[in-house]
Amino acid sequence: MLAAHLPDYRIQSVVQLGEGQENVAYEVNDELIVRFRKESDPARRSMLVDREARLLQRVAAIATLPIPEPYLV
Repeated sequence: MLAAHLPDYRIQSVVQLGEGQENVAYEVNDELIVRFRKESDPARRSMLVDREARLLQRVAAIATLPIPEPYLV
C-alpha cells in the first residue's frame, strides 16, 4: 500500500505495534504509524475508515490534546 501511494518512500523497517478487534497497527521506519481495518467487506471497510478520518478531523479542531492526523486514508 505504501509503495503504491508513496512510491519514493523507502521502507527500512516494519514492526507490528498491536492489534485490536477492529484494526492492526504497524510502525514503519520508526516514524509512521499504519493501521489496517480488519473488516472483510471492502465497501464497509472504506466507509468505516472514511468516517473515522472525518471524526479525527473534527475532534482535532476542538481537542486540547494532540490528535493523530491522517496522511493517507
